[in-house]
Amino acid sequence: MKNAALQIECRACGAKVGEPCVGEMAAHMEVHLERADAIRRADWNLSILVTKAIAFAARAHAGQLDKCGVPYILHPLAVMDAVKNHGRLTQIIAVLHDVVEDTPVTLDEIRTEFGDEVADGVASVSRGYILTNGEMVFKQPQEGTFEKEPYRNFIERAKRNKRGRNVKDADIEHNCDPARCPVEEEGMRETRYRPALAFLRHPTATEFKAKGR
Repeated sequence: MKNAALQIECRACGAKVGEPCVGEMAAHMEVHLERADAIRRADWNLSILVTKAIAFAARAHAGQLDKCGVPYILHPLAVMDAVKNHGRLTQIIAVLHDVVEDTPVTLDEIRTEFGDEVADGVASVSRGYILTNGEMVFKQPQEGTFEKEPYRNFIERAKRNKRGRNVKDADIEHNCDPARCPVEEEGMRETRYRPALAFLRHPTATEFKAKGR
């Protein structure tokens, strides 16, 4: 006598228990295809956002030159290329990493245009100003008492943001390029930039011991 359980059939394809069910396989395939399509759509949307970020940064840095006299936008583009293996959101943060610190663009504008995750990443790699009440702002105040955020604090803060850490690493690495860094800044490469890189790349270090401010 056959096991009664084996007589249970799939209404979609007629398969008995223990046999491949075409209906179930089709359902699983549909789920996988939907997920793959969602991933493709998300990647496409991020690709568009990367292009938007490049144009945004180019407008913000228009007319600016670096210390070697070349268009400044080449620096954030180089940093963006350096983090290409860390995902498109990190690339977006990279190409925008200097717009708040070095142009009139505000963090609120970044948040409106690119969302919270990008804005938080850009904030993590933007050196701020500390007011007397302890509040930190990212534009130099026009009045009142304030101090620039100590470099040590800035690097520690950048490391706490996963994407910010990768962007700051690439930023400093590019700043250490002798072809880009003027001769008068060679000392800073060794006393500030190299120690900062070592700290950012250390898996467990939480306190950056740096000379100066």
